[in-house]
Amino acid sequence: MVSVTINDTHGTPNLSLIINVVGQAISIDPATDVAGNLATTWSELLIALNADPAVTALVSMEGTGTVSNIAQPGECHPNPVCTLSDETGSGIIFTASASVGIYTSQLAFIGVRRNPGALPLLGACQNYKPSTYTYVLTGTLAAGQVKGYGVGQAPVSLFQTINDYDFELHQIIITYTPGPDVTLPAVCSALMLYDAVKNQTANIPPVDKFWNGAPGSEYEDGGIVPPLVYPQQTQIRVDLFNLLQDADLPVTVNVHLVGKNRKPC
Repeated sequence: MVSVTINDTHGTPNLSLIINVVGQAISIDPATDVAGNLATTWSELLIALNADPAVTALVSMEGTGTVSNIAQPGECHPNPVCTLSDETGSGIIFTASASVGIYTSQLAFIGVRRNPGALPLLGACQNYKPSTYTYVLTGTLAAGQVKGYGVGQAPVSLFQTINDYDFELHQIIITYTPGPDVTLPAVCSALMLYDAVKNQTANIPPVDKFWNGAPGSEYEDGGIVPPLVYPQQTQIRVDLFNLLQDADLPVTVNVHLVGKNRKPC
């Protein structure tokens, strides 16, 4: 979520106005005079913000009686609109850019679907000794990819062919590697996992929180109930849907498929 923060620089003399953008966080240090009083007007701030392309990529701005000096620190989150102002009515209205969008909540019901009839065996080995094994798939979420998972939004598709032994998928661990000075939000992508006969395992792609079994994650291996079995010569397919802003990209994604090989006895 985009945030706009005016920091408290009161008490430190002769500071210049500084605007920093990290990810979706806009941080503002107002200028001060020789006595350490805040010395940036709302008009001056509006001009400076509109001149910063990193800011205008996230928000559009409109002044409201912008003559007076900024009087105090403040913070707001344009989702899609918020205002920072003082008691005189002077301030700035911030509107999130269309490319940023508004957060959408997702509620996932995780369980087992009871399909009529017997499941295809696909030659799966029935007498075996389980052996822990992990496949790692790597993909990149790149700038310019359409954000979201609606109609017409192409995913990054990752494939793993099961060549050696039948494989039980117990857990997915997702790790992200962003560029320098990028702080990623809590949710970075949505994932669709397919079973051994190429069926989707959800009606829409659940966000990464529901899949991620990494240590300390909120829903450890909650998405794989019960374990999925992939017989030899089938494929594991994972579709990644980007939920990040261009300012956060590119990001390397590693999807660890943690499970067990079924080695015949």
